[in-house]
Amino acid sequence: MSKANAFTFDNSDFRSPTTPAPPMQSETDMKTLGRKRVFNAAKIELDRIISRPQVRQHFDEDELQELADSLKSKGQQQPIRVWWDQDAEGEGRYVILMGERRYRAAKLAGFNDIECLVHEEPLSDAEITELQLIENIIRADLNAVEEAKAFKKIMADREAAGLPCTAKDIAKEIGISDTKVQRSVRLLTLPEDILADVADGTIPPSVIRQMWRLKTEDERRKLVADYKSGSSFGEISESVKLKKTGKGNAGPRTKKSFTVDGIKIEVTAKRRVTQMEIAAAMKEWVKQIQSDGRSKAA
Repeated sequence: MSKANAFTFDNSDFRSPTTPAPPMQSETDMKTLGRKRVFNAAKIELDRIISRPQVRQHFDEDELQELADSLKSKGQQQPIRVWWDQDAEGEGRYVILMGERRYRAAKLAGFNDIECLVHEEPLSDAEITELQLIENIIRADLNAVEEAKAFKKIMADREAAGLPCTAKDIAKEIGISDTKVQRSVRLLTLPEDILADVADGTIPPSVIRQMWRLKTEDERRKLVADYKSGSSFGEISESVKLKKTGKGNAGPRTKKSFTVDGIKIEVTAKRRVTQMEIAAAMKEWVKQIQSDGRSKAA
């Protein structure tokens, strides 16, 4: 390589004083730089939109009113998603895909229209349910039973359409573990009264998973009753563990210790007791100590 072309210089930064500088971009150019128009965005009148059964079935009225108040004071912060169904109500309607709460709140707020993103491609029932389920899983808006019913509906819709419909297939489509789908759908096999407790949050799915480790209906119902009476999840787990290992009747069923200011208090019982029972017993014990103290002082 010759010395003449060993280095290449860019003379653009060595302009003479008379060389004009490149034109500056206007404020308008800078504002639109990197911005692209979304062509499927629109404001649609509320009476042109309909709602169909959603994966989320419970809507808190107080929360809807708060959202309606927010819409009136701050405006709509996020569009809902809809798709056009030519057969809806005879003449065609936009059907809600995502944003049922915002739609209901907009009606409550007295709006005439709402900002939407329109999904242009036709969708099957299974695809609609999947989109709704994904949104609600991300937002953690569904209770455990609503989620289970949504998974079940996707399976049924995909089976009707001749598509793969196992828990593994659904999990792959949505992007979650197949174990989560299996555990969720299994909730629907619970007795109606226990299922209602799971739906309203009285019993978490983690306790139900412990319950399923027990063999008999009586044992399962007792576990649920114990949890509702105040037993902690740790106590429930330990109880199931003892039953599974055959040590359920060996020795005290409850043994706890508490240390306060160097004084250790130990609680034992021949049966398993709840934290509420322990607290009540300790209050009674304090009363006895105070009573003994007054007697001696007299």
